[in-house]
Amino acid sequence: MRLNTKEIIDFWEELGPERWYRGDDALDAEIRQRFEAPWVAALRSPHFPVDWTPQATLALLLLFDQFPRNMFRGTGLAFASDAAARAITKRAIAAGHDRRTETELRQFYYLPLEHSEALSDQARAVRRMAGYAPGSQLLRHARAHRDVSRQFGRFPYRNEALGRRSSVDELAYLAAGGYAFTLKSFPECRGPQQCRPCMAALWFWEFPDSRHRAKTPVWKTTPNPAILRTARSATPKRRTAPRPRS
Repeated sequence: MRLNTKEIIDFWEELGPERWYRGDDALDAEIRQRFEAPWVAALRSPHFPVDWTPQATLALLLLFDQFPRNMFRGTGLAFASDAAARAITKRAIAAGHDRRTETELRQFYYLPLEHSEALSDQARAVRRMAGYAPGSQLLRHARAHRDVSRQFGRFPYRNEALGRRSSVDELAYLAAGGYAFTLKSFPECRGPQQCRPCMAALWFWEFPDSRHRAKTPVWKTTPNPAILRTARSATPKRRTAPRPRS
């Protein structure tokens, strides 16, 4: 069975951002009917036949990271292919596939990192999202996910679906509103000129988490002169001495 990458991407593009993140029983059923079989086949085959191109990797990321959250909403199966999605996205980012995707679909290269419970992946997701969409709701949600991972080491709101026992602190957190409670602590970003994470993303290299830094900082590719001036003036100088170990 060969993956129909065009069908997957065209289907997701037709839905558009207004339906990507909204719970919809009818949409969940449609995705399950059309894509559950390819999802199962892809998970069962470690060498799933697909060309290693930006279009192919994007289709796999949608299939492994987004579609299960619709097909198996509220169950542990929703996260069954997260590890595969992370492995693909890290390889795709290293190959520059995300930067060759100029549409709104580029965010789906970074969401597998944001869906990870590992803090290192969360930090990387925030940096990527800040470079891609500074001053956006996408960055706000990435920072909120990182905060939950930093506080608990996992996402407590997944515990029930995954059959995990919640701690006392996690139960209190869930009773207070869970993720919605965390999101309230991150006010909406007012844009790169007033948001420190955004300015940092504009100043530093586009791949701060890579062994090989990009030749051009992100701020040099930013067309808005006001953002450029603000980033230059507000970014602190680099440290010259190593920080002492605590």
